[in-house]
Amino acid sequence: MKKSYLFIKMLVVAITAFGFSVANLPAQVITLWDFDLENLTPTTGTGTAALIGGTTSTWAGGLPSTGRGWNTSTYPAQGTAAGTAGTQFNVSTVGWNQVIISWDQRHSNTSANRIRLQYTLNGTTWIDFVASDANATNINTTTTVTAGFDNGRYIADDGDKWFNRSANLGSITGANNNASFAFRIVSEFFDGANYGPAKTTGTYGVSGTWRFDNVTVSGTPAGPGLPEVTTSAVTNITYNSATGGGNVTSNGGAAITGRGVCWGTSPSPTITGAHTTEAGTTGTFTSQMTNLEYNTQYYVRAYATNAQGTGYGLDVTFTTTVPPFAPVVDFEASNLEIVVGQSVDFTDLSTNVPTSWNWSFNGANPMTSTEQNPQNIQYNFAGLYTVCLTATNAYGSDTDCKEAYINVVEPVDAQIVITEIMYNPPESGTDSLEYIELYNNGATAVNMENFYMSSGVEFTFPAVTINSGEYLLIAVNAQAMQNTFGKTAYQWTSGALSNSGEAIALKDNFGVLVDSLFYDDVMPWDTLADGFGYSLVLCDPDLDNSLGENWGHDTTLIAINAGGDSIWGNPGTGCPQAGDPPVADFEGTPTTITQGSSVQFTDLSTGNPSTYLWTFEGGTPSTWNTAVPPVITYNSAGVFDVTLVVTNEWGNSTELKSDYIDVLVGIDGRESRGFNVYPNPSNGVFNVDLKSDATLRVYTLLGDVLTVITTDNDSFKLNMSRFEKGMYLLEVEYADGSKHTQRLVVR
Repeated sequence: MKKSYLFIKMLVVAITAFGFSVANLPAQVITLWDFDLENLTPTTGTGTAALIGGTTSTWAGGLPSTGRGWNTSTYPAQGTAAGTAGTQFNVSTVGWNQVIISWDQRHSNTSANRIRLQYTLNGTTWIDFVASDANATNINTTTTVTAGFDNGRYIADDGDKWFNRSANLGSITGANNNASFAFRIVSEFFDGANYGPAKTTGTYGVSGTWRFDNVTVSGTPAGPGLPEVTTSAVTNITYNSATGGGNVTSNGGAAITGRGVCWGTSPSPTITGAHTTEAGTTGTFTSQMTNLEYNTQYYVRAYATNAQGTGYGLDVTFTTTVPPFAPVVDFEASNLEIVVGQSVDFTDLSTNVPTSWNWSFNGANPMTSTEQNPQNIQYNFAGLYTVCLTATNAYGSDTDCKEAYINVVEPVDAQIVITEIMYNPPESGTDSLEYIELYNNGATAVNMENFYMSSGVEFTFPAVTINSGEYLLIAVNAQAMQNTFGKTAYQWTSGALSNSGEAIALKDNFGVLVDSLFYDDVMPWDTLADGFGYSLVLCDPDLDNSLGENWGHDTTLIAINAGGDSIWGNPGTGCPQAGDPPVADFEGTPTTITQGSSVQFTDLSTGNPSTYLWTFEGGTPSTWNTAVPPVITYNSAGVFDVTLVVTNEWGNSTELKSDYIDVLVGIDGRESRGFNVYPNPSNGVFNVDLKSDATLRVYTLLGDVLTVITTDNDSFKLNMSRFEKGMYLLEVEYADGSKHTQRLVVR
């Protein structure tokens, strides 16, 4: 025991450093390794020591130099395996509290300069000890001052030096009285990526050594423990009582202050619930459990209490018996008021454990049942209906009839229509102006209490009435509705309207569908409502609101938001009175031209349009947005559409004239009507009426000759069916040399 003086000195220093004194905390050595015999067997106590993370070891001089130390080497390569290599010590702390670890450690110049103490409470999960001046020491034995700590790690501030180190685990209660306790001392990076050398002017190397000596685990003896108790089998079981008991086999080192049994319907009952209290200390006892529920499984366990707390035995289960009495009938229904055609579920609430049931349902389908809890009993006629139940067991029967128990009513003919939706207001971030407008399109007032939105958003209506011809609003933000539109709205409970369309459904208080639709953000649903500031509006509530073509965008400008976006909507008041929408019409002169020629278009629309949008397929310019467009030039041969869209305050109108402009390839720069051709277009056979003998030539639009025919008949049948469908040019040349050209269309 050459190092006993040094160890006791270190232990006193460590304990007093943590705010304790030897007088009030009699710390004792649990296990000590001094390595003087050059093996890993503890000098005092029991435990194991081992290398971890691939390290190797030899024996060398210890502290003091007359002893021996455990010299470890072969640490990880630079930049690898931080926190994994070093030494590990397993020490049971059963019977001990206030655990303190101390050790001496020598660093060679090239060894790692950051040291982590780790501990485990279960033998597998390792926890970093966070060392600091408050709970640890790290003394350089040469300078006799602390080398300090770095992020909970011990620092080696020089090489070829010994350090006295310790760690107080007194605040870690899991380290107390723990058979699985262990700790290890491992190397870590000094900068998060690399190991640093103990000698600041040196270089870290895997052959650098850590030498350990006087590794000590100390603590204070643990005080009294909990009593030890076993649970007896349960006897004398009736429908409301039973006898339990137990055996207190140890008082845990302190006087027994209470014992008995505790019970409940869940595992591991405690004395915070139902329990008995019996006289006595150690030994066996019995207890009577009363006021139990019949036909019920219970968990019971014995307990004993001393100054340290309460110890429990294992659970024992038992089930109370059936009471020796006839049933007392009771039951309930899932709904007492329903709509014609709906169903009700019934639940038996009878006591004293019936074994059979006979139900009668006046006016229902089915009218009887022998199930304990009949489901889906349907009522198809309005009225008040009585339900009876007879329950039976071995001791007798009981019957209960509940008169006028089920009230079956006719469906409410609620003509509530969804007439306006703001689903994508022009807002960035979370929308605050989403709303839904409801309109009473019926002749009578409707009490909306317990009506609810079943799709789209979540909301159940309070007791509010919509009179005939009146509106009701619900919104995502009631205050925003008041601020922007000056309208009162109910704020829905949760949800938001999808910017890409979704289903919206309203159901009455019986769950009957009142109105539903699936709006969309593509045509025929008005796309101006998709983020452009407009609400969707159904101006005529008599129309089918599930069809997008019956909806439009609102035309009432309400406000301009901070982003400069206009907000159009009219919640709670319906559509403004509408005038007549415009009717688009136009004409072009001429409509048959040759390449490079122009056409003048004239607006013939009625209804005072306020905006115009012309589209000239194949023309230059291709679009125009006033009532009078410039002359339109066509530079390519073909047949082209012309479209005009006009709008006013009350709507819009589109006029599309298909194949309206016929642009021909110029042949000798001339075109005339020197002959008749019909039908045109045709399926390939044309009748040609001529003025006299003539030569007929058929051209492609590119001017290629397809066929040449000479005839002396005034009427000639031209068969083009062998050619592909499309447009061709027919040239007629008379004997006087005159030429005439017309377009042929083969379908």
